[in-house]
Amino acid sequence: MGRKFNPEYAHVLHSTSRWWYEPPERLVFLFDMGRGKRILEVGVGTGYFLLHLARMYPEVEFIGTDVQEEMLEVAKERAEGLRNVRLLKNDEDRLPIEGNGIDGVLLAHSFHELDRPNTLLKEVMRVLRPGGKVVVVDWKPVPTPFGPPLSERVPVEEVLNSLERVGFANVREYDLYPYHYVVTGAKT
Repeated sequence: MGRKFNPEYAHVLHSTSRWWYEPPERLVFLFDMGRGKRILEVGVGTGYFLLHLARMYPEVEFIGTDVQEEMLEVAKERAEGLRNVRLLKNDEDRLPIEGNGIDGVLLAHSFHELDRPNTLLKEVMRVLRPGGKVVVVDWKPVPTPFGPPLSERVPVEEVLNSLERVGFANVREYDLYPYHYVVTGAKT
């Protein structure tokens, strides 16, 4: 774990080919997208999920953070004109967000890159409001036509255990995508 995505290949992250195997709208039912809600994506990359959802739900505030300035620059260009989006740089262990102010957190394709996943999950817990939800999307540890090497992928059981260890409740897995697992947990 800990190997970050190479910004040289940033264009792949928002490629239209992702639509057939990983449409962002499949995640919508996992979040409360009501007016005034706040959704945070940690490891936003070029904004594939966040920007699509921000266009679908203009009454929701979307915040994206990333540790790589190069990725944030691409996301900022792609977010031009979206008034409900903020993009911020973060440290891996600290989110630049006030506590108890976020309704939902998405970690898409970033769990396997974390050096200290439990430390970041504690931060996610800190920023979530009571009743808020975390959604982790990451690569299944099986051969796929693309994606990170199998040696870098994290088994779903490890994600489930990490969420429970940090104190998330109602931890469960969803089968929404062919190459990725989806795991959720709630702050009580």
